[in-house]
Amino acid sequence: MISIICICNNRKVYNEYLAKSLSKQHSCSYEILRIDNQGNRYPNAVSAFSSVIKQAKGEYLMFVHQDIALEDDYFLNKAESYFKDHPQTGIAGIAGVRDRKIYSNIEHSIPRVRVSEDVLSSAVSVNSLDECLFIIPKKYLLEHPFDEQVCDHWHLYTVEYCYRMKKLNKEVVVLPLKAYHLSQGDFMNEGYYETLLKVANKYHKDFDRLETTIRSWSTHPFMLKLNIRYLRYKKARMKKHG
Repeated sequence: MISIICICNNRKVYNEYLAKSLSKQHSCSYEILRIDNQGNRYPNAVSAFSSVIKQAKGEYLMFVHQDIALEDDYFLNKAESYFKDHPQTGIAGIAGVRDRKIYSNIEHSIPRVRVSEDVLSSAVSVNSLDECLFIIPKKYLLEHPFDEQVCDHWHLYTVEYCYRMKKLNKEVVVLPLKAYHLSQGDFMNEGYYETLLKVANKYHKDFDRLETTIRSWSTHPFMLKLNIRYLRYKKARMKKHG
């Protein structure tokens, strides 16, 4: 059984995309735990997730954005089967990165754009996953909860968890499943940078770089701060000159 956990701040979008596509799923039992955040009740994603994780009944927990539509009627069945056949998998998703290459069968935005030029036919090991949809065995998440001290904004909680699983020698994989994501979701703000610095500080002794689906970052404190400073400067100049 899969427990589907979604933070929702737009019921119309949730109904049109995620809920509608879930109603078409076959051959897999699931429950939906929708977290209402229309009034900005939760300060970050991890605190929202933590409010329902213990009550989830599924063996596997799927965290998914409200504007995702599953485009395979056996999506959940295939995901659950993969975990059962590969018990060393710590976390799986539908978009990820390895050596600066994106692996995914997702399309996003209007008009539709493919995330990756290559079509996946089998699961691929990666360094980290996009946060739009990812699945973790509940037993792993109870033993290794999300780190709210590090991920205290709305960014990089999946990246942090991927590198934690890699450190524990668990597999991080992209599944060859089709989905549509309304949002492109590739923005960086101050909350992103603050979390990035914390994640890099946590793992800089174990990994030279943190790869995300947006870009690759050095975990060396000086180099990372220099990179962030440059991006802030570049953004300020673009804003100034319109």
